Amino acid sequence: MEKLSQSKTAKETQRFVQAVGFLLLSFSGVEGSLQAVLKLHLTRHLKKKYKNDHFQLSLASAIYGSMRFSQARDTIKRIMNVENGPEQHTKFAADIFQQMGNIQSLRDMLAHQNLQTINEAEGEEWTISDVFTTKDTMNVKNYSVSTEAIELAGLDATKLTSTLCSFNETSTMFSGGDVSLIPWQYKPSMLRLLQ
Repeated sequence: MEKLSQSKTAKETQRFVQAVGFLLLSFSGVEGSLQAVLKLHLTRHLKKKYKNDHFQLSLASAIYGSMRFSQARDTIKRIMNVENGPEQHTKFAADIFQQMGNIQSLRDMLAHQNLQTINEAEGEEWTISDVFTTKDTMNVKNYSVSTEAIELAGLDATKLTSTLCSFNETSTMFSGGDVSLIPWQYKPSMLRLLQ
């Protein structure tokens, strides 16, 4: 019986590692797509002044090239404010950014915090602890997350990448639409704070 539970634990650990890897790879697609949105958007504005496509992209890359994820997201919000596009475009982007933030929080915790399995026999729930990175050792936070939740976050990250890649090529940043039509599977409540 003990060999069976060890085998199950090994399989669940492998599933967990695959889920984390899928999430990290999928989220890198989101980050790359966000950079592409910024660069392509700026090149559209630059076309009025500069006719050389390579120069336009090079200039956009020089401005946005090494920008961190949160800065890129905030830049898009500021650009959308300046463009003063339709309200539905702004809401669409805000909803997309909300889900991005949810997934980014989970991704950052998995990448930077202490991970342990909650139940060795089951191997499906994992704890994430900020014990090594907290600034307040009297207020250590522990979270619980399932392998399935991580898999769902990875799937949602691929949906975000597709959504970012299909933004409107007119004068405004996003074409809008109803983000509620995107079937998000990962919910922030899947990352539970433990008492």
